[in-house]
Amino acid sequence: MNGVEYALMTDYDPGALEIIKSNINMNRGHQKTIYQVEMLEWGTGIPSWVAKEMSRIVPADSNVYNMLILGTDLLYSVDIVAPLISTVNAFLLSATENKSLFILVSSFDIGENIQTQFDQCINSCGLIADEIVPLDVAQKVCRIQYIHRPIS
Repeated sequence: MNGVEYALMTDYDPGALEIIKSNINMNRGHQKTIYQVEMLEWGTGIPSWVAKEMSRIVPADSNVYNMLILGTDLLYSVDIVAPLISTVNAFLLSATENKSLFILVSSFDIGENIQTQFDQCINSCGLIADEIVPLDVAQKVCRIQYIHRPIS
């Protein structure tokens, strides 16, 4: 990840965390990126060290995003939507001056029930979900959404 100083990678599954660590070690090369791999349970808030680490790395007056979150194929059950969006919202709120973005990528149709729950959670948190690329399963095109706080 050339040009990236710090990358935090999370999952709830210990097996997935081991795979992430293995992939980092296999692909590190001569990169100077600092990788941190941690367990994260959605809906329980974010560890206090995350905001502290982010503010240390990117000054508040910087013109770059100080937090970029990427999630892929996360919406697979109605039960996980509220904890996921709650956690994403906490991360986005911890960033300074709304310089944060959650990119959500989906390779499959999440269905009407999950979409309804997602929309309700996004709205209740005061977030905005912009669809950048619509899903087209036949053409193997993933849906890409930008989730962010309103720009003030």
